[in-house]
Amino acid sequence: MTPTNFLEWSDCDLPVTDGSYHVIWDTAADGVEIFSKSASVVAELKYRPVTEANADYMIVDLSGGASATGYPVKYVRGVDPKTFNRNVYKTTKLVLKRVTAATFMMGDASDNNSKPVHEVTLTKDFFLGLFELTRYQYSQVISSYTTKTMFPLTGITWNTLATGSTGFFALLSAKSQYKGAPVPAFDFPTDAQWERACRADTTTTYFWGAGTADLGLYTWYENNGWLSAVGLKLPNPFGFYDITGNVFEMCKDWMNPYTADPATDPVADTAAPGVEAKSTRGGSYRWAINTFAKSGVRRGEKPGGWASYGGDYVGVRVSARSITPAPVCPLRRRPRRKPRRLPLCSTRVRTPCAS
Repeated sequence: MTPTNFLEWSDCDLPVTDGSYHVIWDTAADGVEIFSKSASVVAELKYRPVTEANADYMIVDLSGGASATGYPVKYVRGVDPKTFNRNVYKTTKLVLKRVTAATFMMGDASDNNSKPVHEVTLTKDFFLGLFELTRYQYSQVISSYTTKTMFPLTGITWNTLATGSTGFFALLSAKSQYKGAPVPAFDFPTDAQWERACRADTTTTYFWGAGTADLGLYTWYENNGWLSAVGLKLPNPFGFYDITGNVFEMCKDWMNPYTADPATDPVADTAAPGVEAKSTRGGSYRWAINTFAKSGVRRGEKPGGWASYGGDYVGVRVSARSITPAPVCPLRRRPRRKPRRLPLCSTRVRTPCAS
């Protein structure tokens, strides 16, 4: 049999250094009853490196702050997204989750800015922040910004984030490295990438269903709260927190009209005649849930300023393209190596994750 209750070091985003370790197996949790105290168990210890190509998550260590010369990147896989709903991943670390390539129906027929519904194919995987970018995380990259809270970053325009070599995305991309090598560049998600992540393989109006009965479980909107710290509501089926409500999330695209034609890897880099706004998604705490929080609905916001409220209702979720798609291969189907015998201990021990 294969034990099920072991955690990998990478599951907890813990460093692994040279040294001696021991493994304790909670036999009861795996339904194994031991009848003899002299019993032994054969354990196969495997070294399984995780790289960008097979990772489910990318974790950027921002703990060095804005003066750091580099931000180390770690890749992990096989982790429940809820593992990352901890303060450290909203302050000094930035965690992004892989979203796989897919074909889906994009848009919303009930909204003039979001119709017609049309087929979209994304041919490449990408990574997207589990949480909206927080003020604390932004301050770890931009030295002039000193607010350190776990509320989503607001009041910073699209243009400011995207500014040349001094903008947030440029600095984050330039400093982030995996074992000394550059990592995929960080950016706004495209409109299509955002909707793919929000829908999470659903086809209903909202990712939780067609109606609004459960909306309070997943979102902050005008009737149930104000701007709130990230990660307090339930995530969507892909594990993304606050992807509807709390704040609108800026996308890369201009608000160019959709067409009914199928599209592959669409991105509106150039504004169509008369278009002055960039796409924002997901709704916010200032709006009713039945307007902009629908998975397929978008709203325009000028990249250099705000329509109202000083932009306190608009934030951003960090995206990064994947260089290579995740391979499809069962992890357990590996050639067996010579096993190492270890003494059996039935004491249950849980290794805490990083906090």
